[in-house]
Amino acid sequence: MLKEPSFHVRDKVSLWWKDLCAVGCADSELSSNRLKASISFKLGKGSFLEFWFDTWFGTTPLETLFLDLVLLTSNPHAKVADMGSWNGETWNWSFDINCDVENGAAATQFFDLVILLAPVQPCQLIEDSFVWWRNTSGLTVSNAYDSILSFDSLTPLLNNSNSLAFSRLWKTKVPSRIHILGWRLIWNRLASKVELAKRGILLDPSLLVCSLCGRAQEDLDHFFLHCDIARDWWNKLFLWLHLDDIIPTGTILERIICMENYCKSYFNLDVGWYFGLIFCWTIWKCRNEVIFNGWFCLSLMG
Repeated sequence: MLKEPSFHVRDKVSLWWKDLCAVGCADSELSSNRLKASISFKLGKGSFLEFWFDTWFGTTPLETLFLDLVLLTSNPHAKVADMGSWNGETWNWSFDINCDVENGAAATQFFDLVILLAPVQPCQLIEDSFVWWRNTSGLTVSNAYDSILSFDSLTPLLNNSNSLAFSRLWKTKVPSRIHILGWRLIWNRLASKVELAKRGILLDPSLLVCSLCGRAQEDLDHFFLHCDIARDWWNKLFLWLHLDDIIPTGTILERIICMENYCKSYFNLDVGWYFGLIFCWTIWKCRNEVIFNGWFCLSLMG
């Protein structure tokens, strides 16, 4: 589905949609196909697998071996099941290729293809299936994550501090939507008004002011750290935790980590980033209520 033209990525769409489309996208300019490069397929009925572009026979797609034939076929995205028919229990290949026997390169590739697939046939009673070849234990979230991190293109992006931050984030017991908020905070990918302007969604500069204080443009640093109302909420949170002698300072992550450390030392609570993430989630929810439902926020604690 993700390879269909109707799902091609446009310039100004959600980052989540871009990432999702990139998983199955065949355009090398959009994606290095990290997921697809880690998957091969086990041939069953052949009704799911693309004959030319999926790795269902050998270790590479047939398209890379028989490019001249792909250019001669009327339907390059035909499924394996479309490339032949059953005669009882015998499968007969029938390639939809407009091949000129006098065309040396194409003719040679055609005969090579016929010989190559002569002993191969689909299975009438078995569905096509995925094979995750990068780990013998199969596909899990853990080994898929490790595999993605192994790509050189990600090395400059994910430094040691980010790796540690992600480790603490995923180990903290909060709802998944709050994990996602934390993930986007680490990457600076929350849809603040300044970010929306960069994507061409907010065009009027007067709309970029902070949703809470209305005194400066709403980027993440201002919204979570420097906004008068947010700063007041940080102070009240630390007072609520009886950390009266601690003044909240530093970046968003530094404050979350500070809160984690003080909860360990003051209360013997090893709850990870729980309080920091919940607090950031609450601020962000209040901001959305102000924008979409007309709330007027003064204090979280009353």
